[in-house]
Amino acid sequence: MIPRCTDGGFLIEVDARGRQVRVIRHVLPQAGKDLLLALDAKVQEMAEKELRNTGHPGAAVVMNPGTGELIALASSPGFDPNLFLPLGDSDERKQLLSDPNLPLYNRTIQALYPPGSTFKIITSLAALENGLDPARRIFCDGSYTLGKERRIFHCWKKHGHGMVDFEKGLAESCDVYFYQVGSDVSAQTIEDMAKRFGLGATTGVDLPHEKSARRLPVADKIYHNQHWQGGDTLNYAIGQGALQVTPLQMADLISVVANGGALWQPYLVSESQRFGQFVEHLGQPRMVNRIVLSDKSLALVREGLVEVVRHGTGMAAQIQGIDVAGKTGTAQASKGKDQAWFVAY
Repeated sequence: MIPRCTDGGFLIEVDARGRQVRVIRHVLPQAGKDLLLALDAKVQEMAEKELRNTGHPGAAVVMNPGTGELIALASSPGFDPNLFLPLGDSDERKQLLSDPNLPLYNRTIQALYPPGSTFKIITSLAALENGLDPARRIFCDGSYTLGKERRIFHCWKKHGHGMVDFEKGLAESCDVYFYQVGSDVSAQTIEDMAKRFGLGATTGVDLPHEKSARRLPVADKIYHNQHWQGGDTLNYAIGQGALQVTPLQMADLISVVANGGALWQPYLVSESQRFGQFVEHLGQPRMVNRIVLSDKSLALVREGLVEVVRHGTGMAAQIQGIDVAGKTGTAQASKGKDQAWFVAY
């Protein structure tokens, strides 16, 4: 027999199958601490509304790039937490638990997706920091041929982008350009840069059950004694293949570009209070890593991200009077629909 306190305020005894045997005593409820969150209610409401309007599962993260404060953290579809207040099962709760869209799944910190072309930010920095000439031009006719076996890798633009330098390659997200850059710089160099940005590890956000890919792709191949192929490098360079990240990790990544190299630990809870008296400051800005990047590399990537929105694949994100820097991405899924990304500041 196992004693257990229910949410009704009773300590009850149950058998091995969870069936109630007897009530041991009534436990009086006690007030817990009040939590003050970093969330901005208006931004959170807007994020949830816009996600609902898409009609598709998704996630939105808004973070202060200078502190790590989470201004909005929305996952869709959501659910009404009041459904879990009554004891026992209900039809609404059963329906919630069986919903194939997984409304109880917090996609901001638990969903792992290939980042698609948003990862080209990492490939760009890895290449620029290792000698890439941004003026070097590569011809894109819509495909890239790999090795003696003449394996073909396609660009998202069927007929190609023509002659492409770094700025155009990033702005128009030319896959052929990044196939070549990734091949030149090596998968290990790309992975080293990804690690510096915290990919392959959890962010440490103050929420339970945060997930992260166990290993980055190169390290995973080594762990499983598998041979790394040239095609793996090409897929890695454009954010496809075995690479997986959460939306929160990508918010952290774009924040580093925005603030110039500081990787902050995201946090949701800023203070806690008990009866309005004792104030415990929980969430304080905590820098996890200072990523040293050359001013030139950082400036080139920032300029490229502005061009993404001005003239490239992210023109839908233009806001009159504001310079928006961002990167679009489409991650191909082995099953189901492709996943769309946008990271911006």
